[in-house]
Amino acid sequence: MTDLLYIRHPSPDIHYNQVEMLNSLNEPAKSEMALLFRLGNASMHYYNTGDEPTEEDYLDWLSGLPAGIQDDMRKKGFESCKTILSLQRHALERKDIGMENYIRGLLNTEDYQYWKKHSKSE
Repeated sequence: MTDLLYIRHPSPDIHYNQVEMLNSLNEPAKSEMALLFRLGNASMHYYNTGDEPTEEDYLDWLSGLPAGIQDDMRKKGFESCKTILSLQRHALERKDIGMENYIRGLLNTEDYQYWKKHSKSE
């Protein structure tokens, strides 16, 4: 099972639940679910790499949003928006921590090629 989840979820409880789920499945469902867990776990590691977005990140992020969405996010305010993944990614990329390079460094070649083909990161 270790090889199937060579990228562990950052939360030990969730990792345990993933292992239990995989143990309950037969092939090919087990392999497919393990791949999805690895991809999700790699993304979780990415979003957990840095500090929370700063207010400067938030203001810069707002400036790139379409007007209607920008208005909604401005109304929600910085504190409410800190957990929005697109703001978190924006903040990481402003610190030169790009998702693609980060994910490439975590995944094996086969998993990375799958992620690249199916992601909308670009």
